[in-house]
Amino acid sequence: MSEPNWHYIDQQGQQQGPVSAENLQALAQAGAITTETQVWTEGLEEWVAASAVENLLPAQPEAIEPAAQPVITPTDPMIPSTPTTAPVQGSPVSATETPQHAEAWEEPAAATSIYPHTIAKGGNFGTLIMLYIVGIASILIPMMITGAMAASNNLENDAVTTGAGLGMMIGLFVGWGLLVFANILQLIYLYRAWDCLQPGGATVTPGKAVGFLFIPLFNLYWVFVAYGQLAKEWNTVVSHYENTKYAPRLSEGGFLTHAIGFLLPFLQIVTWFIVWPQICKGISFMANLSSKGATGDTTGGSGLNFGPTTIKGASSNLKFK
Repeated sequence: MSEPNWHYIDQQGQQQGPVSAENLQALAQAGAITTETQVWTEGLEEWVAASAVENLLPAQPEAIEPAAQPVITPTDPMIPSTPTTAPVQGSPVSATETPQHAEAWEEPAAATSIYPHTIAKGGNFGTLIMLYIVGIASILIPMMITGAMAASNNLENDAVTTGAGLGMMIGLFVGWGLLVFANILQLIYLYRAWDCLQPGGATVTPGKAVGFLFIPLFNLYWVFVAYGQLAKEWNTVVSHYENTKYAPRLSEGGFLTHAIGFLLPFLQIVTWFIVWPQICKGISFMANLSSKGATGDTTGGSGLNFGPTTIKGASSNLKFK
């Protein structure tokens, strides 16, 4: 157990310390600490006179009276939970032993880094895939019905022909409308994903990430930034903060392959089922994180109590060796 540190009030009424027991004894031998100098260490409930600390002051010849020094009452001590009261005479105390009931003070760990608020809404992969399924079905089913009717010569009737054509047109309108909306929703989710990374130092803004995809030819390069770089920066950012360490990670290989899929559409059909579930999970995590607040608790972000430590029940049987 480490040796306790001491504080004392000098002759100008200023609080000094902390100093080790050895240094405190050296100050006493040099005359800087006298019999009535006020001293304090962890575990004492009150300041005490130096004369109450056994073996602190150098031995004095019996025939020589020590020079009287004015009693200096401590003024506004800077140590939390340190009472400023008159000296207490009692059994000798020492600085080399730790009080039996004193709580050892430990320096708090560095404050945990908390990722700030980002987005309010996440993503729903179920909604996204249903839009595609219903949209494609709305296009294909009327076409299949019309084709079947044509094969069975049921379109010779003008009324049937008109109805089939109208049904196919409605199906095409609804189907393509749903597919367009699904693509817009994807861009919204991509925007939110980049928006999540802005407090972490993202290199691309959400507006650029989405907007540059509409630039002809340039967008063939930009998909590697909007998707490939997104996965790298996402994984880097979420791994550096306490409240995002359990955030879903994005597959860097999957996102890079998805970007290549813009040149090879058949490949993108496969990677689509890798990329978009991960994006939806990621932004939903961030939205849920924001709804709970930046810290999640009121004890300093990591469960630490940063209040002052109160020492109680200190014993008074310590002495210098």
